[in-house]
Parts: sequence; C-alpha cells; structure tokens
Amino acid sequence: QQIKTLKGQNPVAISAGSMHSVVLCDDGSMLTFGFGEKGQLGRRIGGSSSDIPGRVRFPEGVSGNVRLARCGGSHTLLINDDNEVWSFGSNAHGQLGLGDRKHRRLPNLVCGLVGKEIIDLGAGLRHSAAVGEDGTCYMFGAGTQGQLGLSNGREDVLTPRLNPRLSALRVVAVACGGGHTMVTTMDMKPTSDGDSGKK
Repeated sequence: QQIKTLKGQNPVAISAGSMHSVVLCDDGSMLTFGFGEKGQLGRRIGGSSSDIPGRVRFPEGVSGNVRLARCGGSHTLLINDDNEVWSFGSNAHGQLGLGDRKHRRLPNLVCGLVGKEIIDLGAGLRHSAAVGEDGTCYMFGAGTQGQLGLSNGREDVLTPRLNPRLSALRVVAVACGGGHTMVTTMDMKPTSDGDSGKK
C-alpha cells in the first residue's frame, strides 16, 4: 500500500525496526511512525504509538537535519549534519550508548561518539554499532550472544567501545541483526586469532 501521508514529503531514505519505521526527507527532516512504547519514535505523543508519520524534534540550537538513521528492535540511532550521533528508545541493554539502562523518549546525544567522525551506524535487536571515518568500529548494547565481538566476554556494554579485533582492518560499513553483527572492510589482513579479515 502506498503511504499517502508521505506524498509530497520527498523521502530519500528509509529504515525499519521490529515495529517502527523512519523516513528521511530531502529537507533533512526525520519522520517516525509505528509502535512507540519504548520511546523509539523520538516524539512527544499522547499514546504509545502513531500511525501517522511525525517529525522528530531536537533541542534548541541542535541541527535537526538528519543524514543517516537506523531502526533497531525498539530503538533508533541517527547522525545529523553536525556529525553528532543521537539515540532514543529502548535502552535495557545499553543499546543507546548513554552509559545507563534508562529508556529515552526524545533524542539524546551519544557523548561517547563525539568527535569520532562517524560515517555509518548499525542497530540490531538489542545492540548497536558505529563506524568511524578512520575505519574504527564501536560496539555497545547487549553482548550475551557474542554480537559485540569484544574480548570482555558476553556482557552488556553501556557506552560505545572500540572493537580491538577490527583495529587491523578498515571497517567501512556495519549491519546489526537480531543477535549478530557483520562488517565490510577495505583490507585483507589477519585478525589476532589467525582468521582472515575479508571484504
């Protein structure tokens, strides 16, 4: 079915989570709709959900022009024109990267990624990832299934943490699934345990 409420909005990119969606428009605005019980719509709405796309608002003085957005299971990540990463929604496992487990209904700046020149984001069911322009990869959120790829074991990580196993590779893109993560790299170098890093 055509989403008639988006007619004339000039959408340029989309992302879909478990039960919510994001549309980016050519004027930099970000529209969200769907299930919002955990705050994943990033809007002040009367109920927990919205079947009509609505614009996400940012604090005064913050650029609301969004150039990249990713929907996770019940959370949302974005990058604005100031190259800042913002997050909102479910945070039970630290997937918002804010240093705690509190859900957020409105956009919050991910301070741990400030100055990192982030070029790509990944949002999984309960974990997240961010790729820096220098090829670094940061992971945060649920780690019980090894989806963060960190040597500290299978525990939750509440703030963005550099993945050292990928430090010998230049990561250029990341995708997070339900309980796993995939990266694309520019190099073909061995990782620390002898496995080869492949494109």
